[in-house]
Parts: sequence; C-alpha cells; structure tokens
Amino acid sequence: MNDIISDKEIILRPELMKMFNVSKVTIWKWVKMGLIREHRIGHRCYCLKDELYEDLRQNFSNKGV
Repeated sequence: MNDIISDKEIILRPELMKMFNVSKVTIWKWVKMGLIREHRIGHRCYCLKDELYEDLRQNFSNKGV
C-alpha cells in the first residue's frame, strides 16, 4: 500500500457521493474548482478524511452570507 495513505483514513468517490447526496459530476467539479483535494492510485480516486474535513471547513463554511 502507498505510504501516503497507509496510516490515514480514506474516503472513496462513491462514499463521497453518498455522504453529500451528489453525483460523480458534482464531485469532479468540486475537485476541478479546488474545493476538495482528491488523490489517485491507478484509476481509483479517493480523499483523505482529514484533508476533506479541512477543505470543507475552509471552502463551505458559512461566511456571513
């Protein structure tokens, strides 16, 4: 297993889709927009749980709007 994820909890793209009740396209757009970070091993896309929570706090928090 890759050293980067050996001691980290990972969330695969299908799990993200279920967590947020969104499509693959939406997850793809969030990644392209830089709202969440995504990693790849071969054809598998995943997010590190710690990074995901950090990204959500930074990019989706209520900023007084």
